[in-house]
Parts: sequence; C-alpha cells; structure tokens
Amino acid sequence: MRHFYARAFDAARADFEEAHRRAPRDPLADTFYVASSVRAGERLETLVSKLEERAALAPTDDAEEALLGFAELFSPGDGTDLSARARLAFQRARALAPDSAAPHVGLGILAFDRHAVVEAKREFLAALRIDPLDVLAREYLSQLDLIYLKEPLAAIAVLIDATNTAPGYADAYYHLGEAALAAGRYELAARFLERCLRLDPHGVGEGGRYGRMLLARAYEDGGRVEDAARVRREAVGDE
Repeated sequence: MRHFYARAFDAARADFEEAHRRAPRDPLADTFYVASSVRAGERLETLVSKLEERAALAPTDDAEEALLGFAELFSPGDGTDLSARARLAFQRARALAPDSAAPHVGLGILAFDRHAVVEAKREFLAALRIDPLDVLAREYLSQLDLIYLKEPLAAIAVLIDATNTAPGYADAYYHLGEAALAAGRYELAARFLERCLRLDPHGVGEGGRYGRMLLARAYEDGGRVEDAARVRREAVGDE
C-alpha cells in the first residue's frame, strides 16, 4: 500500500501479485492488484484476458476465479459492463470453495452497486462469518450502515477493526471520517481524516482526493474555523 499511495504502481503491482500468491483469498489485495496494474499502464481488457487464461489453466483454483471476478468489477472506461461476467466468476469461485470469503465479498459488491441492500448485507455478513477480519467486507458493510441504514455509529464499529488489519489503507480512514462526521463526532472525524491524508498525500485513492474538503467540514463543525479555512485553501491548491 505504501508503494500504491506513493504512485509507485509497478512496485505495488508486484507486491500485490506476491500477496495473491501467498494469501490467495484476500479480496483487498486482489482489488489493489487490479488497480495497481491499471495505474501502471496495463489496459483492463488485456489484464482481464490474462486472468481469464490463468483461470482456464487452473479450473479448480477458486482464488484465480475470484481474482478474475475482481478485475471484471472494474470499468474499462468505454461503457462496457463486465458485471455479468464478474458474477459468473464469483459464482464459480464459490462453488469451488464454499469456505472462502472472497466470492461473497465480490457478490456483495455487485449487489451494493445495484443498491440491493438486503442482498449485499447478506453476502458481506456471510463473508465475515468465514473471515471476521475481511477488510473489504467490513468497508462495504459500514457503507451500508452509513448510507442506507443511517447508523453512523454502527458504521464506525464495523470498520474500525479493519484499520487494525490494514493500517495502511487510507480509504478506510476516509470512510471512518465520513461516519464520525455524520454522527456529530467532529474531533474524531478530524483525526480519522488527518490519518487518511497522511497515508494518501498524493490523492491516489478516494480519501486522498476528497478527504481535505471533508476534513474542512469536520474542523468547521467542530469550531476550528481557521483550520477549516487553511485546509480549504490546500484543497484548492491541490486541484
């Protein structure tokens, strides 16, 4: 993650490829592998074709099917929708390994993207029953609690453990900041968002891109008007 947030995408891709080899059922590592590959300049269509070949050559390997599914969750940018193919890949992975959390996470993300709240929550909870520390399942489950169920404190409780598992994951702190701000915990929100921006100073991820404006809101709502003005100036300078 340090390489990824430092924009050293070739090194990050090699790191996450090795992570997949050593711990092949980690959805967060798989999604970062895909993101690193695309940021390093590989066309998504080329990457998907390569992963399709890998999966075909290992027809009983659930981890390769899941990795393919996570690649197909990404948008090629030309309007092509690969979600139906991703669903098939995750279903194949689940059939091969019912004890793997990764297919449930992938299917949950597909449901989340369709705003199918009940289905998404069912899949993420199924993933967490298998792997209680799965970071991506916790991240999306917290977003369900925050966005749809309007329970920001529940969102914080779900996601906070993910930062212990993946302390370098900037976006987890960003979403914690969102939830704390929604709960009226302005100082807590500021601490989460400050941590996010320290981890992602170059604006690579969602938190790095949008965290400063959210931090300014947390400062302002907490009465730190001068700090809010300073952070807003920094955000404009970044843009």
